[in-house]
Amino acid sequence: MTNITITITGLEPIVKSLGEIGAAKWLKALLKASAKIIGDRTGVYPAPVPTYQRGWGPIYASGRKSKKKTSENLSKQWYVKSTDFAAEVGNRASYSEFVHGEKQASFHGARGWRKLSDEVAGEVDNLEHQIEKKIMSLVPK
Repeated sequence: MTNITITITGLEPIVKSLGEIGAAKWLKALLKASAKIIGDRTGVYPAPVPTYQRGWGPIYASGRKSKKKTSENLSKQWYVKSTDFAAEVGNRASYSEFVHGEKQASFHGARGWRKLSDEVAGEVDNLEHQIEKKIMSLVPK
């Protein structure tokens, strides 16, 4: 399993001050949406390889498949959890750390599998911009 948690710090006083207008609710929704975007981007499948059938498992050099399905359906294992100041995105497949995590096998990277941490880094600026934009829209002009 691989996962990453995005935690927003320093907003507690602002959210408390704006609590009567539901600031915590929009922040939680924003974090959850950002985590989903990260999971969706990370979970994009690269081109298939001839030695593996998605949803089933490996195909051997002889062309024979294993007798039972061994795939954990990586694409269906993504999840998002959120609280007021944090969101977690991850993948429950037992081997996801070697596909999307920091222990990514070099051949997975070479085939185009994305690392979860890289997608988080790409989403942080957008998340910060969205939070700032929302806070500024709540401040009287």
